[in-house]
Amino acid sequence: MKKGILYGLSHYSWFQFKKCGRTTRTIKERISNMKTSLLGDIVIIYTTNELLDCYFYEYLMKQILKNYRIKPNKEMFDVYDDDIINIFDFFNELNSKFNTDDKLNWYIENQYPEYLKKRKYIKSESSSLSNKPIRKRKGLFIDTSYWIN
Repeated sequence: MKKGILYGLSHYSWFQFKKCGRTTRTIKERISNMKTSLLGDIVIIYTTNELLDCYFYEYLMKQILKNYRIKPNKEMFDVYDDDIINIFDFFNELNSKFNTDDKLNWYIENQYPEYLKKRKYIKSESSSLSNKPIRKRKGLFIDTSYWIN
């Protein structure tokens, strides 16, 4: 799991559209990277508190906002500032309830199993039993040992 935040930003050149995404750095560092290609100030609409797994919460955000996305490959959405604030407040509440790796993994497995299937695979070193590389999930580990009756 990778700690980080989600952010909602606006800029006059984006018209009414908002940029929503995640970062594992500070919001100031994220904005400084964007300013190199923009003139004028970027306005921070809202950020979440530090989230236990910002990649999962970004996935949720994109699911919620999928019908408001401007282009499939851009993090630009046609939403109101209040919508971003409400979504991020909800994520802050979820994050405080599922505040450990085990709790969050349990929640993801039971509520969003499709997220686990979409995670990218990475190749690891070859197994001693075979020349085929072992494929492991990157990041998430779900401990189900405590579910045994």
